[in-house]
Amino acid sequence: MNKQGFTLAEVLITLGIIGIVAAMTLPTLINKGQEKATVSALKQDYSIISQAFIMAQQTFGTPDNWGLVSYEERSDDDTKNILYYLKPQLKFLTYCGSKNTQCWSDTTTLDKQIFHHSSDVYYTGGVLSNGSSILSHVLSSECTYTIENLNNVCGSIRVDINGKKKPNVMGKDTFDFIVTKDKIIPAGLSSITTGNYSFEDGCIKSTANGRGCAAWVIFNENMDYLYCNTLSWNGSKKCK
Repeated sequence: MNKQGFTLAEVLITLGIIGIVAAMTLPTLINKGQEKATVSALKQDYSIISQAFIMAQQTFGTPDNWGLVSYEERSDDDTKNILYYLKPQLKFLTYCGSKNTQCWSDTTTLDKQIFHHSSDVYYTGGVLSNGSSILSHVLSSECTYTIENLNNVCGSIRVDINGKKKPNVMGKDTFDFIVTKDKIIPAGLSSITTGNYSFEDGCIKSTANGRGCAAWVIFNENMDYLYCNTLSWNGSKKCK
């Protein structure tokens, strides 16, 4: 009886082809898995912060009555910062106040600038029970700052969804929220069309620093802005 089978050379060639295909596709699959985890973590942080803000308003009134101090005064008094008033409603692993070395690493922007979060005293920070780092800073003590057509801005809250773990890059694992007198708004909403807090200027342009990516991640549930610059709120929501 004449038995037929694969030769050793044929088996090795087949395994080689499988290895090449795996090497080409696995990084993409891993990246997509990590991005889905980032979307989920950011949406959770948004919910946690929004609920804490609502409770803080019920307890202390609107932020313009909190006695906040603008970052321009470089105050190291964390009781004058936004996060201090959300503190009773948040579950912290660590609360660092203005001494952020333990709670936050310096952050790189998409255009390679560095924010010195760990040493600038006008940030107030902590680490939430889910592992996200969080910090706030005040833009206007009376909540009169304006971001394009967005009025009554008090300041911003920044989260790093995996704490001090890398990459520590805005738009990748670090995202911004705008604090107004009455709500928390993810940076990059379609209504903000220019400036660092817009999606167009703050997320997809070659000069973008990454501040304008949060809303896109939360509402479109992808991070395709890292791979193409053809996305827009009124157009394509994914890279082709």
